[in-house]
Amino acid sequence: MLDLKKQFARGIYIYAPDQTLTHFSGCLIEGLLDLGIPVKTNATTLTSRPVSMPLRRVDLKELNAEPLTGFSAYLVDISTNNAFIPFEGVDPAPVAYITTSDVSAFCSVPEPHILFAAHDSINAVKPGN
Repeated sequence: MLDLKKQFARGIYIYAPDQTLTHFSGCLIEGLLDLGIPVKTNATTLTSRPVSMPLRRVDLKELNAEPLTGFSAYLVDISTNNAFIPFEGVDPAPVAYITTSDVSAFCSVPEPHILFAAHDSINAVKPGN
């Protein structure tokens, strides 16, 4: 069985290109913290509906750090622009991307990166791969 706490003992860095966390990223951070996995981010603000605002009891300033090397993994939230943004210099840690954009079906990232996308649609016609 995979021990997530051990696998990500050096923490996960969540990078927001515009320094704004999406609701999804906020919820993900809450879950990681609940699991005892350290999290850092460059974000200074969070967008969400007040009724379901994640991180209500977390001060983002305490999670704020530059995206230095040494984390177990990196996650780049590209929901705002829905386009690949190179995130380099953190080898050998894996870098994955997330987008919760309504048009996320049209987003892609190059190998070997992983893209987690919401709002995918089998009805969307996406040119290429």
